[in-house]
Amino acid sequence: MTKKEFSLPGAEGRPFAVDLRYDQGKEKQPIIVFLHGFKGFKDWGHFNLLADAFADKGFAYLKFNFSHNGTSVENPTDFVDLDAFGHNTFEKELLDLQTVLSYIEDSDQLPPNIDRNKIYLLAHSRGGAIAIITAAQDNRVDKVATMSSISDLEKRFSEKQFNDFEEKGLTEIPNSRTNQIMPLHRDLIDEYRKKNEKLNILKNASELKVPQLIIHAGSDETVGVDEAKDIQKANPQAKLEIIEGASHVYGGKHPWDKETLPEHSQRVVDLVGEFYL
Repeated sequence: MTKKEFSLPGAEGRPFAVDLRYDQGKEKQPIIVFLHGFKGFKDWGHFNLLADAFADKGFAYLKFNFSHNGTSVENPTDFVDLDAFGHNTFEKELLDLQTVLSYIEDSDQLPPNIDRNKIYLLAHSRGGAIAIITAAQDNRVDKVATMSSISDLEKRFSEKQFNDFEEKGLTEIPNSRTNQIMPLHRDLIDEYRKKNEKLNILKNASELKVPQLIIHAGSDETVGVDEAKDIQKANPQAKLEIIEGASHVYGGKHPWDKETLPEHSQRVVDLVGEFYL
């Protein structure tokens, strides 16, 4: 397996880190594009083992940091730019994914044995919203699978946080892992409301014309199983798989110090690998 690391220009000209795994000896490899979630990043916890597992199944696997997730190209696993984090929006993440799709479609730097015509999205948590919206609106995407995707951005915030947006223009998000207080400006929610016709997750799910797999953790402490059921209700053709006993991160944590995937994450690999075949 070969691993290639590089960067691409993201929203507002801000570069973001990318890595790509592929097998130099295998022809016409479909490519999976992985999208991380809120307060996540491409190398979080066991995500590299997840990438290796899909590469072992014969897929090329590309993952990237959203340009405004708070990391930088130089520090891809640390939240070193809280201003960028605070001003992130759906539109910026959609633009970043468009850049990745255009790289796959057009770049002469993409290894020639990767099949540009088989692009599959795999996304976790809030990244699922970006995957669903893109899959509904961009015909370059052939299949979409999500892990514990949100179904509505506004469900993520409490009444106090909405009051903060109104009174202070931002709310503060504690990160228990890093002990950082991470600001979140009202840009995100204002844009979501203003452009709801384009950014509404359930509306986009209802308009999907490509196969969709909805995976959700049965013991998800962050995004309730009801949100997965709402997505399937919007798109009855989608397949729903609930992994009983799984946490929001499917048994993982950061850092991950084991050489094997958590049991529930291996189940994800098995379900998604079968779906993509």
